[in-house]
Parts: sequence; C-alpha cells; structure tokens
Amino acid sequence: CALPISRGASYGLPFLRAGFMTSHSPTAPVGVSNRHALVVLVFLTIVWGLNWPAMKLAVEGFPPWQFRAFCAAFGIVALFAIAHLSGRSVRPPPGLWWKLALAGVLNVAGWQVFSAMSLQYIESGRGAIVAYTMPLMTALLSIAVLGEKISPQIGRAHV
Repeated sequence: CALPISRGASYGLPFLRAGFMTSHSPTAPVGVSNRHALVVLVFLTIVWGLNWPAMKLAVEGFPPWQFRAFCAAFGIVALFAIAHLSGRSVRPPPGLWWKLALAGVLNVAGWQVFSAMSLQYIESGRGAIVAYTMPLMTALLSIAVLGEKISPQIGRAHV
C-alpha cells in the first residue's frame, strides 16, 4: 500500500519539487535536465554499490543486530526530520497500522538483519548478487512451482 506522491509535492527535497519520483509520468520531470538525472543516477549507483562492502566492514566490527539497530535509529531520525522540515506527517491511515507493522517486521527488519548476518559468511559482492536477484528467482519459482502467470508488466519490472 504505497502512499501516492503527488506531482509537485516537495516533501522537503528539491528534486521532488520538480515532480521527480511521481507515478503520473514515465518521462523526465519538468525542470530536471537529462544531465542532472544522469548525475543523480551515477551518484546513487556509486553509493548503492558501496553499500555492501561498507556493510561487510561494519559487521566485522559490530554484531549485526547492533549495527542494524544503529542504522534503523539513524533512518528513523532522518525520516522524522525530513517530514518535520517539510511539514508532512508520517502517520499512516488508521486501518493500515497492523499491515504496516507486519510488513515492517517481515520485510524491512528481516531484510536488514539477515542481510547483515549473511555478510559474516559470504563476500559482499556475492551477497549483493543474491539479494538483488531474489525477486527474479522468486518469480521464476512461482512459475515453476505454483503455476503463476507473469504479466508483461511484471516481466518488464524484473528486467
């Protein structure tokens, strides 16, 4: 249940003011050049790529639970600071609390802890490959084991 991001909503971040990350248009947002988008993409690729080796180094010095608790605390503080500065609320609608809590524990907390724990046993590059090919493997297993039909949209999403 993703919360919609309306066109032009800033959420305190300059690139969102231009309509970046909206679900309304697959094209580049107004006011954002291709060069700017490319710079942001390259920056995010480098940061995201360095995440796994950095996490590997971190779990060599800290227990995975402690490391991930620190990361979660930092993320929570950053989320609330951005929400406060932009005048937005992070409060979910009343009917979604339990669903959000369940998804948070299973998806977010489980991912955070188990990915950090795995880096105690395997190389960071291999861990990243396993982690980010899991959606594709899950889709293939759902076809083979459950007889699922994959729509063209879902197929393109895995590419």
